[in-house]
Order: sequence, then C-alpha cells, then structure tokens
Amino acid sequence: MTKPLDLDLDQMRKLAAMQCTYEEIAAWFGCSRQSLYNREEYREIIERERLKAHASMRRSMFESALKGDRQMMIWLSKQYLGMKEKTENTGDGNMQLVMKKEIQLLPPQLRFMQAKEREVLYSGAFGAGKTRALCLKLASRVIGQPGAREGLARKHLVSLKSTTLRTLLEADGNLPPVLPMGTYDHNKSERTIRVHGGGVIYYFGLGDAEDYQKIGSLNLSGCAVDEAVELSDPDWTMLRGRIRLQLKGLPMQLYGACNPGAPSHHLAKRFGLAGGHQPASNCMAIQTRSPDNFFLPKQYVEDLMSLEGVAFERYVEGKWRGGEGLVYDRFDRSVHVRERDEQW
Repeated sequence: MTKPLDLDLDQMRKLAAMQCTYEEIAAWFGCSRQSLYNREEYREIIERERLKAHASMRRSMFESALKGDRQMMIWLSKQYLGMKEKTENTGDGNMQLVMKKEIQLLPPQLRFMQAKEREVLYSGAFGAGKTRALCLKLASRVIGQPGAREGLARKHLVSLKSTTLRTLLEADGNLPPVLPMGTYDHNKSERTIRVHGGGVIYYFGLGDAEDYQKIGSLNLSGCAVDEAVELSDPDWTMLRGRIRLQLKGLPMQLYGACNPGAPSHHLAKRFGLAGGHQPASNCMAIQTRSPDNFFLPKQYVEDLMSLEGVAFERYVEGKWRGGEGLVYDRFDRSVHVRERDEQW
C-alpha cells in the first residue's frame, strides 16, 4: 500500500508563489507529479498561491510605473491600453520614441478633435458618436498636459453623471472607457478627475445655483459641454468667460456636442446653423448625419430612416429645424405651396 503524502505546506506555498511547475515542486519533495496533482488539497494550494503571486507582481509593476519607471510604463501601456511604440522625427534632426493608441474615428469626429477655433460645436443626429467624440477631445487635452484644467459640463449634474461621465470612465458595450482605469484619481466629493502625469477635469451642472457660483471662480484652459442645446445664452456666455488659462500647445477652447434644436436657438445663430446667420468670429460647427456613422447596426439605421417630418430632419439628417408648436410637422414649403392658377 502506497504511503500517503505528508508534505510541508508552507514550503509548498513558497514554491508555488515562485511560479514553480508541478514537476519542479514534485522534484523538490521527491514525489511524482501525478501524485501531487491528484491530491485536491495540494492542487488548490498551488493554484491559489500562483494567482496571489500574479496579483502581487502586477500591483508592484503598476506602482513602479506610477512612480515614473518609464520602461514599465511602456510595457504596461502595450499590455493593457493597446498602445504601440512609434519613432517620430522631432524636427531638429533627432528621433524620439513615443507611445500612441490607435483609435478609430469617424471623419466628423476627427475634424472635431483637430479643430483649433475658440468655440467648436459638434452638432449631430442620433447615433453620430457625439458624446464619445466630446470625451475623446477632453481626454486628449488633459493627457500629458500637467497644467491643463478642463471643465466638463451639462445643464444638470444628474444627467452628466448618468451619461457623459459613464462614457468617459466606463466601458460601453464593446467600447472601452475613454480614460482607462488606473490612469486617474477620481474624487467624487470634489467632482475632480486628476489624470496621472496630466491635467485635472472639473465636472459640474449649470442648473444648480450653488454650482453656478462655484463655476464663476474657475480658471479653465477649456471646457467640454455635452448636450449644449440645453444651455441658455447666459450659460454659454458664462463658460466663455471662464476659459482664460493659456498653456503652450493647448488652445483655449469651449467645445460642445448636441442634437440639433430649433433654428431660433442661440447656438444655431452663433454657429451659422440658422438661415440668414453667419458663424460668429472664431466659431466652427461640424454637422453629421446618422448614416455617416458606419459603425451603427443596420437594423438601428433602418428604424431611424422610418422617422418622418421634423423628427427625420433633426434626428437623422442632423438639421436645425423647428417643430415645437407646429400643427403640421411634415410641412415643406417647397412641396406644399404653389401659386394659384386663377385669381381669387
């Protein structure tokens, strides 16, 4: 009869934490691999200690990276952020190694990201990727910019937290969060997001009187506004007055995203989206339609195409059209009005 194994469990834990294989642990104790593996108690100890060592090692690696270990930062960026190394010419005859993450953008999103005007509005139909584009632009302005102080606003804070902030910090279906976990510190009571090695994001709602007063003391390098159509003219003007922190290579900018509203809206007039109005100085609007987003599911687009009247023009075509108070919201002057053939 084979004598039962009676091995030193503390020594087994140490060997497993060192990532020793079953063969190596068996050789240490002078037994067979199979007898070691078949004993459930031993197998559980070995697998558990291996996983604990993985977590401990990963924690040490992240701590080293956050303390400034450049090689560790590069390696972790490749493993967890999907980034790649690329050598670029600095312009003075030298080459430098940079880390970049490849992000697929729609053409209107790219124009929005690259816009340098003082005020930029991304006006789009349903499913045009407006909020994600806004968050990507916000992130690009704080990552690697230690002095940046960017605002993130919406009319009501509760709406901001349930929509925009989720896109920024949480995964959305197959899409990862715009700011990966572990790259920032989020203080929910102060409503600040401090990006490691970068700037600070202050988020707030404009509909709260106390918040409104606090915003008046902010000195920002830029501000992102989601569903900008919710803001009144005084709201927009107040934010314009907060953006005065000048940083090298970072244009001071008020940038917003929204669904189209009525042509009488103050943003439609300011950005030249209403008939008879030209864009104000240093203002640019980027308009996009639902079909422009080739990532949208076919069934979703087909459903949108079934909308009619003002709803179709606004939410599919991305046009600023008035619908409030209309009895006939499908009225089109070019179709439904013609000259009489006879006198009255």
